[in-house]
Amino acid sequence: IFGAQSSQQEVYDHTIREMVRDVLRGENRLLYTYGVTNSGKTYTIQGAGGEAGLLPRALVSVFLKLSGRLYSAMDLKPVLSQEVRKLDTGEVRAEEMRRDALLREVTQI
Repeated sequence: IFGAQSSQQEVYDHTIREMVRDVLRGENRLLYTYGVTNSGKTYTIQGAGGEAGLLPRALVSVFLKLSGRLYSAMDLKPVLSQEVRKLDTGEVRAEEMRRDALLREVTQI
């Protein structure tokens, strides 16, 4: 339990930082929040205003750690839950067009 004076960074450092490291080492982790309505669960996970919560901080940590090691081509597509299919040039272009349309739609909301 953290007091009202605790920053999001303090909560992250004491709760999630090690979990993110474990996940990057291939281990499974679960963050479970529990509490009464209006106790601050959403604020803690998402953050508000200029102060990011646990989830955005964890995602930043993951992507910083993986920086430079991510597969940048868009020629692989998941199939069902365990397989991946390599796309040809035309399929890659179609996927890029779908992505661009989706991003345009999201930014208009």
